[in-house]
Amino acid sequence: CRPGRPGGCCRAPPDRSKASEEPELTSTHDALTRALPLYLVAGLCFTSLDAVAKFLVRDHALIVVVWARYAGQMAAVTPYALHRAGPDFWRTRHPRMQLVRSAMLVVATLSFFGALRYLPLAEGSAISSLTPVVVVLLSPWILGERPGRARIGAALAGFAGVLLLVRPGSAVFHPA
Repeated sequence: CRPGRPGGCCRAPPDRSKASEEPELTSTHDALTRALPLYLVAGLCFTSLDAVAKFLVRDHALIVVVWARYAGQMAAVTPYALHRAGPDFWRTRHPRMQLVRSAMLVVATLSFFGALRYLPLAEGSAISSLTPVVVVLLSPWILGERPGRARIGAALAGFAGVLLLVRPGSAVFHPA
């Protein structure tokens, strides 16, 4: 206890006798119980987005489908962001980097949705899951990080999983 400390004097130590009677929820457990439903809902949203895009790119121009994807996202996320961060959420300290990031995301979406015209949805999704492998491979040059053995092993396992799903040489494999 430090005398003169703001907020009063010392608190009594916590009573540990109740610990054996009833287990406390840990902060990790609490975080997992909140995160797991969000993770599942996000997976459902992304899967639905890919399925709708697969359906739409058959009959509509690719650029229109990508525009609708981002317009819908903006309509859904903007009210939440305004509520959480206020009107300053539009401001960024690095507008050039934000524009580069946005352009890369649009190009990736155009590529993925364009590939869905030729590939089945499952194979397209499997190929898009190669993103972590590419990040690990490019991390020394772009991020200045040297991946360890565990990351390289995980990337190779992910690549093997994609090869297992896509089966190069089969009728599913398409240059798209």
